[in-house]
Amino acid sequence: MKYEISVLSPLHISDGQKISKNIDFILFRNKIKVFSFDKLLSFLEDEELTKIIDNNSNINIGILKTKAEKYMDRIIKYDMYLDSNETIDDDISQFIKIAHKSRLYPYIPGSSIKGFIRTALIYNLANKKSNSTIVKVLEDMKINDYKKNIELQKHTKNIAECLYIGDSEPIDAKHLYVTAVKVYNTKRNIKEHAEYIEPNAKTYIDIKEVRCSDKDLLKNWKKSCYEFTRDIIQAEKQYWEKKPEGKKILSFLEKLESENKEDSPVLRIGRFCGKTSVSLSLVKYANIKSPKTRRITSSNDIFGFIKLVPVT
Repeated sequence: MKYEISVLSPLHISDGQKISKNIDFILFRNKIKVFSFDKLLSFLEDEELTKIIDNNSNINIGILKTKAEKYMDRIIKYDMYLDSNETIDDDISQFIKIAHKSRLYPYIPGSSIKGFIRTALIYNLANKKSNSTIVKVLEDMKINDYKKNIELQKHTKNIAECLYIGDSEPIDAKHLYVTAVKVYNTKRNIKEHAEYIEPNAKTYIDIKEVRCSDKDLLKNWKKSCYEFTRDIIQAEKQYWEKKPEGKKILSFLEKLESENKEDSPVLRIGRFCGKTSVSLSLVKYANIKSPKTRRITSSNDIFGFIKLVPVT
């Protein structure tokens, strides 16, 4: 069945790579243009190359930028906007992309959706204590390595085998931005930059239930996602209700509650979502500590909320 994915808050799904200023991208006012450095070099004569790279492999950034601007139409991979009042002096974590007609387009991997659904189903079984094995595992847990537990792995493997989720359709790169990601509630000055898909971006994905030995395993999977997200929202509201920066986030969370429905649930995926969204830490009897910090954008937005809507 086809589902529409609506991005509700900044979304970052990393490909594990970073891009560097002036080597992988250059900044034009508030727009970042990512280009192929190797392709740029292929257009240059030997004399031009010696001006850009000296005998000690040092790069003349000024000349490099001038040449990149000249050939940009032929070397560009994609471009994106930089959040206002931001400056870039460090690397940028990349959003995962797919190549199409010499350009790169972001997309949402099916594995990211499946990961949330899998956690939601296990959470639902644990919360209702409807599976004695899972209950015992969580009650006996001494450290936060529950994901390594063999009994839980059996259940998550069954879920993975019973559900087919393809990758999403490519997302128009015009929805790609760069923001600073800061860690809230820590004394350390931790900050990095990352590409993200802006809210209101849409794409489509296929989700199919396949033959499964445990027919009840995927029963009401959308309702399980709805209930898990409902509890995530409540936990986030409790965290932010007395925080100085919490007013904007609380307003967003209240709107999110109305978006979350049993037949079209809200999910939380990607990087910077926090442990509550990817673990069983909200199960009350589980011996798993809740995190004290949160990662937010420079504009005090929280990451990773999307909505699944069946396409009829």
